[in-house]
Amino acid sequence: MKKLLYITDQNEYSEHGSIGPIFNKYLSEYLDIEIVFFTKYKSDFQKNGSTYIIPEFEKRDILGYLEKNGVNIASFEYIFVRNMEYVLKDILLEKPSYNYKVGYRISFPKRLEHYEHLKAEQKSSILDSIDLKIKQYNKKRIINKCDLFLPTTKEMQDEFYDNVTIKSFPIPPGIDPEEIRRKESREDDEVRFIYAGTVDELRKFEVMLKAFSMVSSKNWKLLISTFNPATAEKLVDKYPDIKENIEIDKAKNKKDLYRQISQCDIGVSLLPSNNLYNTATPAKIMDYYTCGVPVVMTNNSKNSSIFSDNENAWFSQFDESQIAEKLEDIISTSKEKIEEMGVKGQHKLLDVRNYKKLAKHLFETLESL
Repeated sequence: MKKLLYITDQNEYSEHGSIGPIFNKYLSEYLDIEIVFFTKYKSDFQKNGSTYIIPEFEKRDILGYLEKNGVNIASFEYIFVRNMEYVLKDILLEKPSYNYKVGYRISFPKRLEHYEHLKAEQKSSILDSIDLKIKQYNKKRIINKCDLFLPTTKEMQDEFYDNVTIKSFPIPPGIDPEEIRRKESREDDEVRFIYAGTVDELRKFEVMLKAFSMVSSKNWKLLISTFNPATAEKLVDKYPDIKENIEIDKAKNKKDLYRQISQCDIGVSLLPSNNLYNTATPAKIMDYYTCGVPVVMTNNSKNSSIFSDNENAWFSQFDESQIAEKLEDIISTSKEKIEEMGVKGQHKLLDVRNYKKLAKHLFETLESL
């Protein structure tokens, strides 16, 4: 088998998106995959099967460090780098010596997200905008030296990396067919919503809370599962009329998150309309449907290219009145209809966002380089 080295930007205990199901599971049916993770807490090289754990301070010379610890870099036909631009530069510099193909994976345009955060907090300036444009231009030049570009979606590439001219293979959020499950059944008639994700100014989370406060029915509960519960608590405190309907929790890991989702009826993925959020379907939507839970989501072209309103999802504009109206409709929907929509959404994603299928197509693309 040919070999692929995937240098992630993740720590050793991460459970991030596509790394496990695509690279560590399904792509390994076609290639020998070895994956690099990092650690802040250890100073020694570690090998666990096909996984390498490297101290963070060795990032500046990863290939040299791996070779020093017995890894034969010349044995790899492909080397992928995830997000770390300075690491990519080193990999490209060493490419003529080893003759491997280079792939660059961008999971999310973090510089652009940071800039959007500054704008949302009214802290951005003309200099920030100029700096962003210069860095984006330089980044595109570096990407074009690779053999394969792996953005999250084609739409994200068109919007943020339009001058990238090399072959691309989008890796969007998807679902692992081996993780599919059915949601738990309950006897009560209460409608339980779950919002899983970050609570911050950029996502304008308070719009959703305002919408829930406008709902006339009180036959609902909302679970907020977030890594920043303190921020969520401060926002919820501003809405005492619905505070009793809201629970805030923090999932310990993916398994715990799936447990939380499976105990609810409706997933919530409502985000502001901007170029960051309109060019990719959020990963949380995949988590919801993995558990058979249908989603109320932002009405944009990306989401509507996959889902159908009132068939396997609900769409709403990011407006508190329209969200409230949609929530009222959902609360009045029968449990049978809700469960049916969740199953339909699962089937749709197994067709168009299946990690096993995606891995096969990625292998075929690598073979064509």
